[in-house]
Amino acid sequence: MKQFLFLFLALGLFLTTGCDKDQLEGSGNIISDDRSGDSFSAIDVSDALDVTINQGSEHRVIVRGDDNLITRIITSVSNGVFTARLQSGSYRNVDFSIEVTVPTLERINFNDAVNGDLINFTASETLTVELNDASRLDMSGSAPSLILDINDASNLDAFSFTTEACTADVNDASSVRLTVNDRLEGRVSDASSFRFRGNPALDISTSGASRVIDAN
Repeated sequence: MKQFLFLFLALGLFLTTGCDKDQLEGSGNIISDDRSGDSFSAIDVSDALDVTINQGSEHRVIVRGDDNLITRIITSVSNGVFTARLQSGSYRNVDFSIEVTVPTLERINFNDAVNGDLINFTASETLTVELNDASRLDMSGSAPSLILDINDASNLDAFSFTTEACTADVNDASSVRLTVNDRLEGRVSDASSFRFRGNPALDISTSGASRVIDAN
């Protein structure tokens, strides 16, 4: 039994040491990398990155991160969509963020616990927002209409964002806060919540212990 226990502990130490060696640890020295290039009007981000989106006259992308790992933030633009993700790996003590500036914006798609801010953005057309996998987005600004697809315990905090009309699909213990002036329609399900300010006409269904709440 003693031999077995010794071998078991030795194997555990080997596996733990192996896992530590495989982890990619940030240096703590944060640098910036300007990756501005092609134009885009949609943003698709994944892998728990922090993203700030500003409005400006030119397209600009600034990536920040530990100097030994910043190249593992993969960015590209294709068919008008800016995409950012992390190269596969196990990360420890890292500081990654992306600052995006765009003149116009049609769609935001966050997956895998992305943390984002849309700051004082005035959209001239319909803006579509998709949040999945416990992602979060704080929004301020306005758009004539919004299409929301919020899932998997994600959170949209947008009382400071005003829209005339919103079509929403909110699921899986997700939450939305939004200011809507004219019309709010859609579905809220699976223990989710939608809190609204403004005085919109309501055509929105609830199921599975979900709630639509007048937060005026």
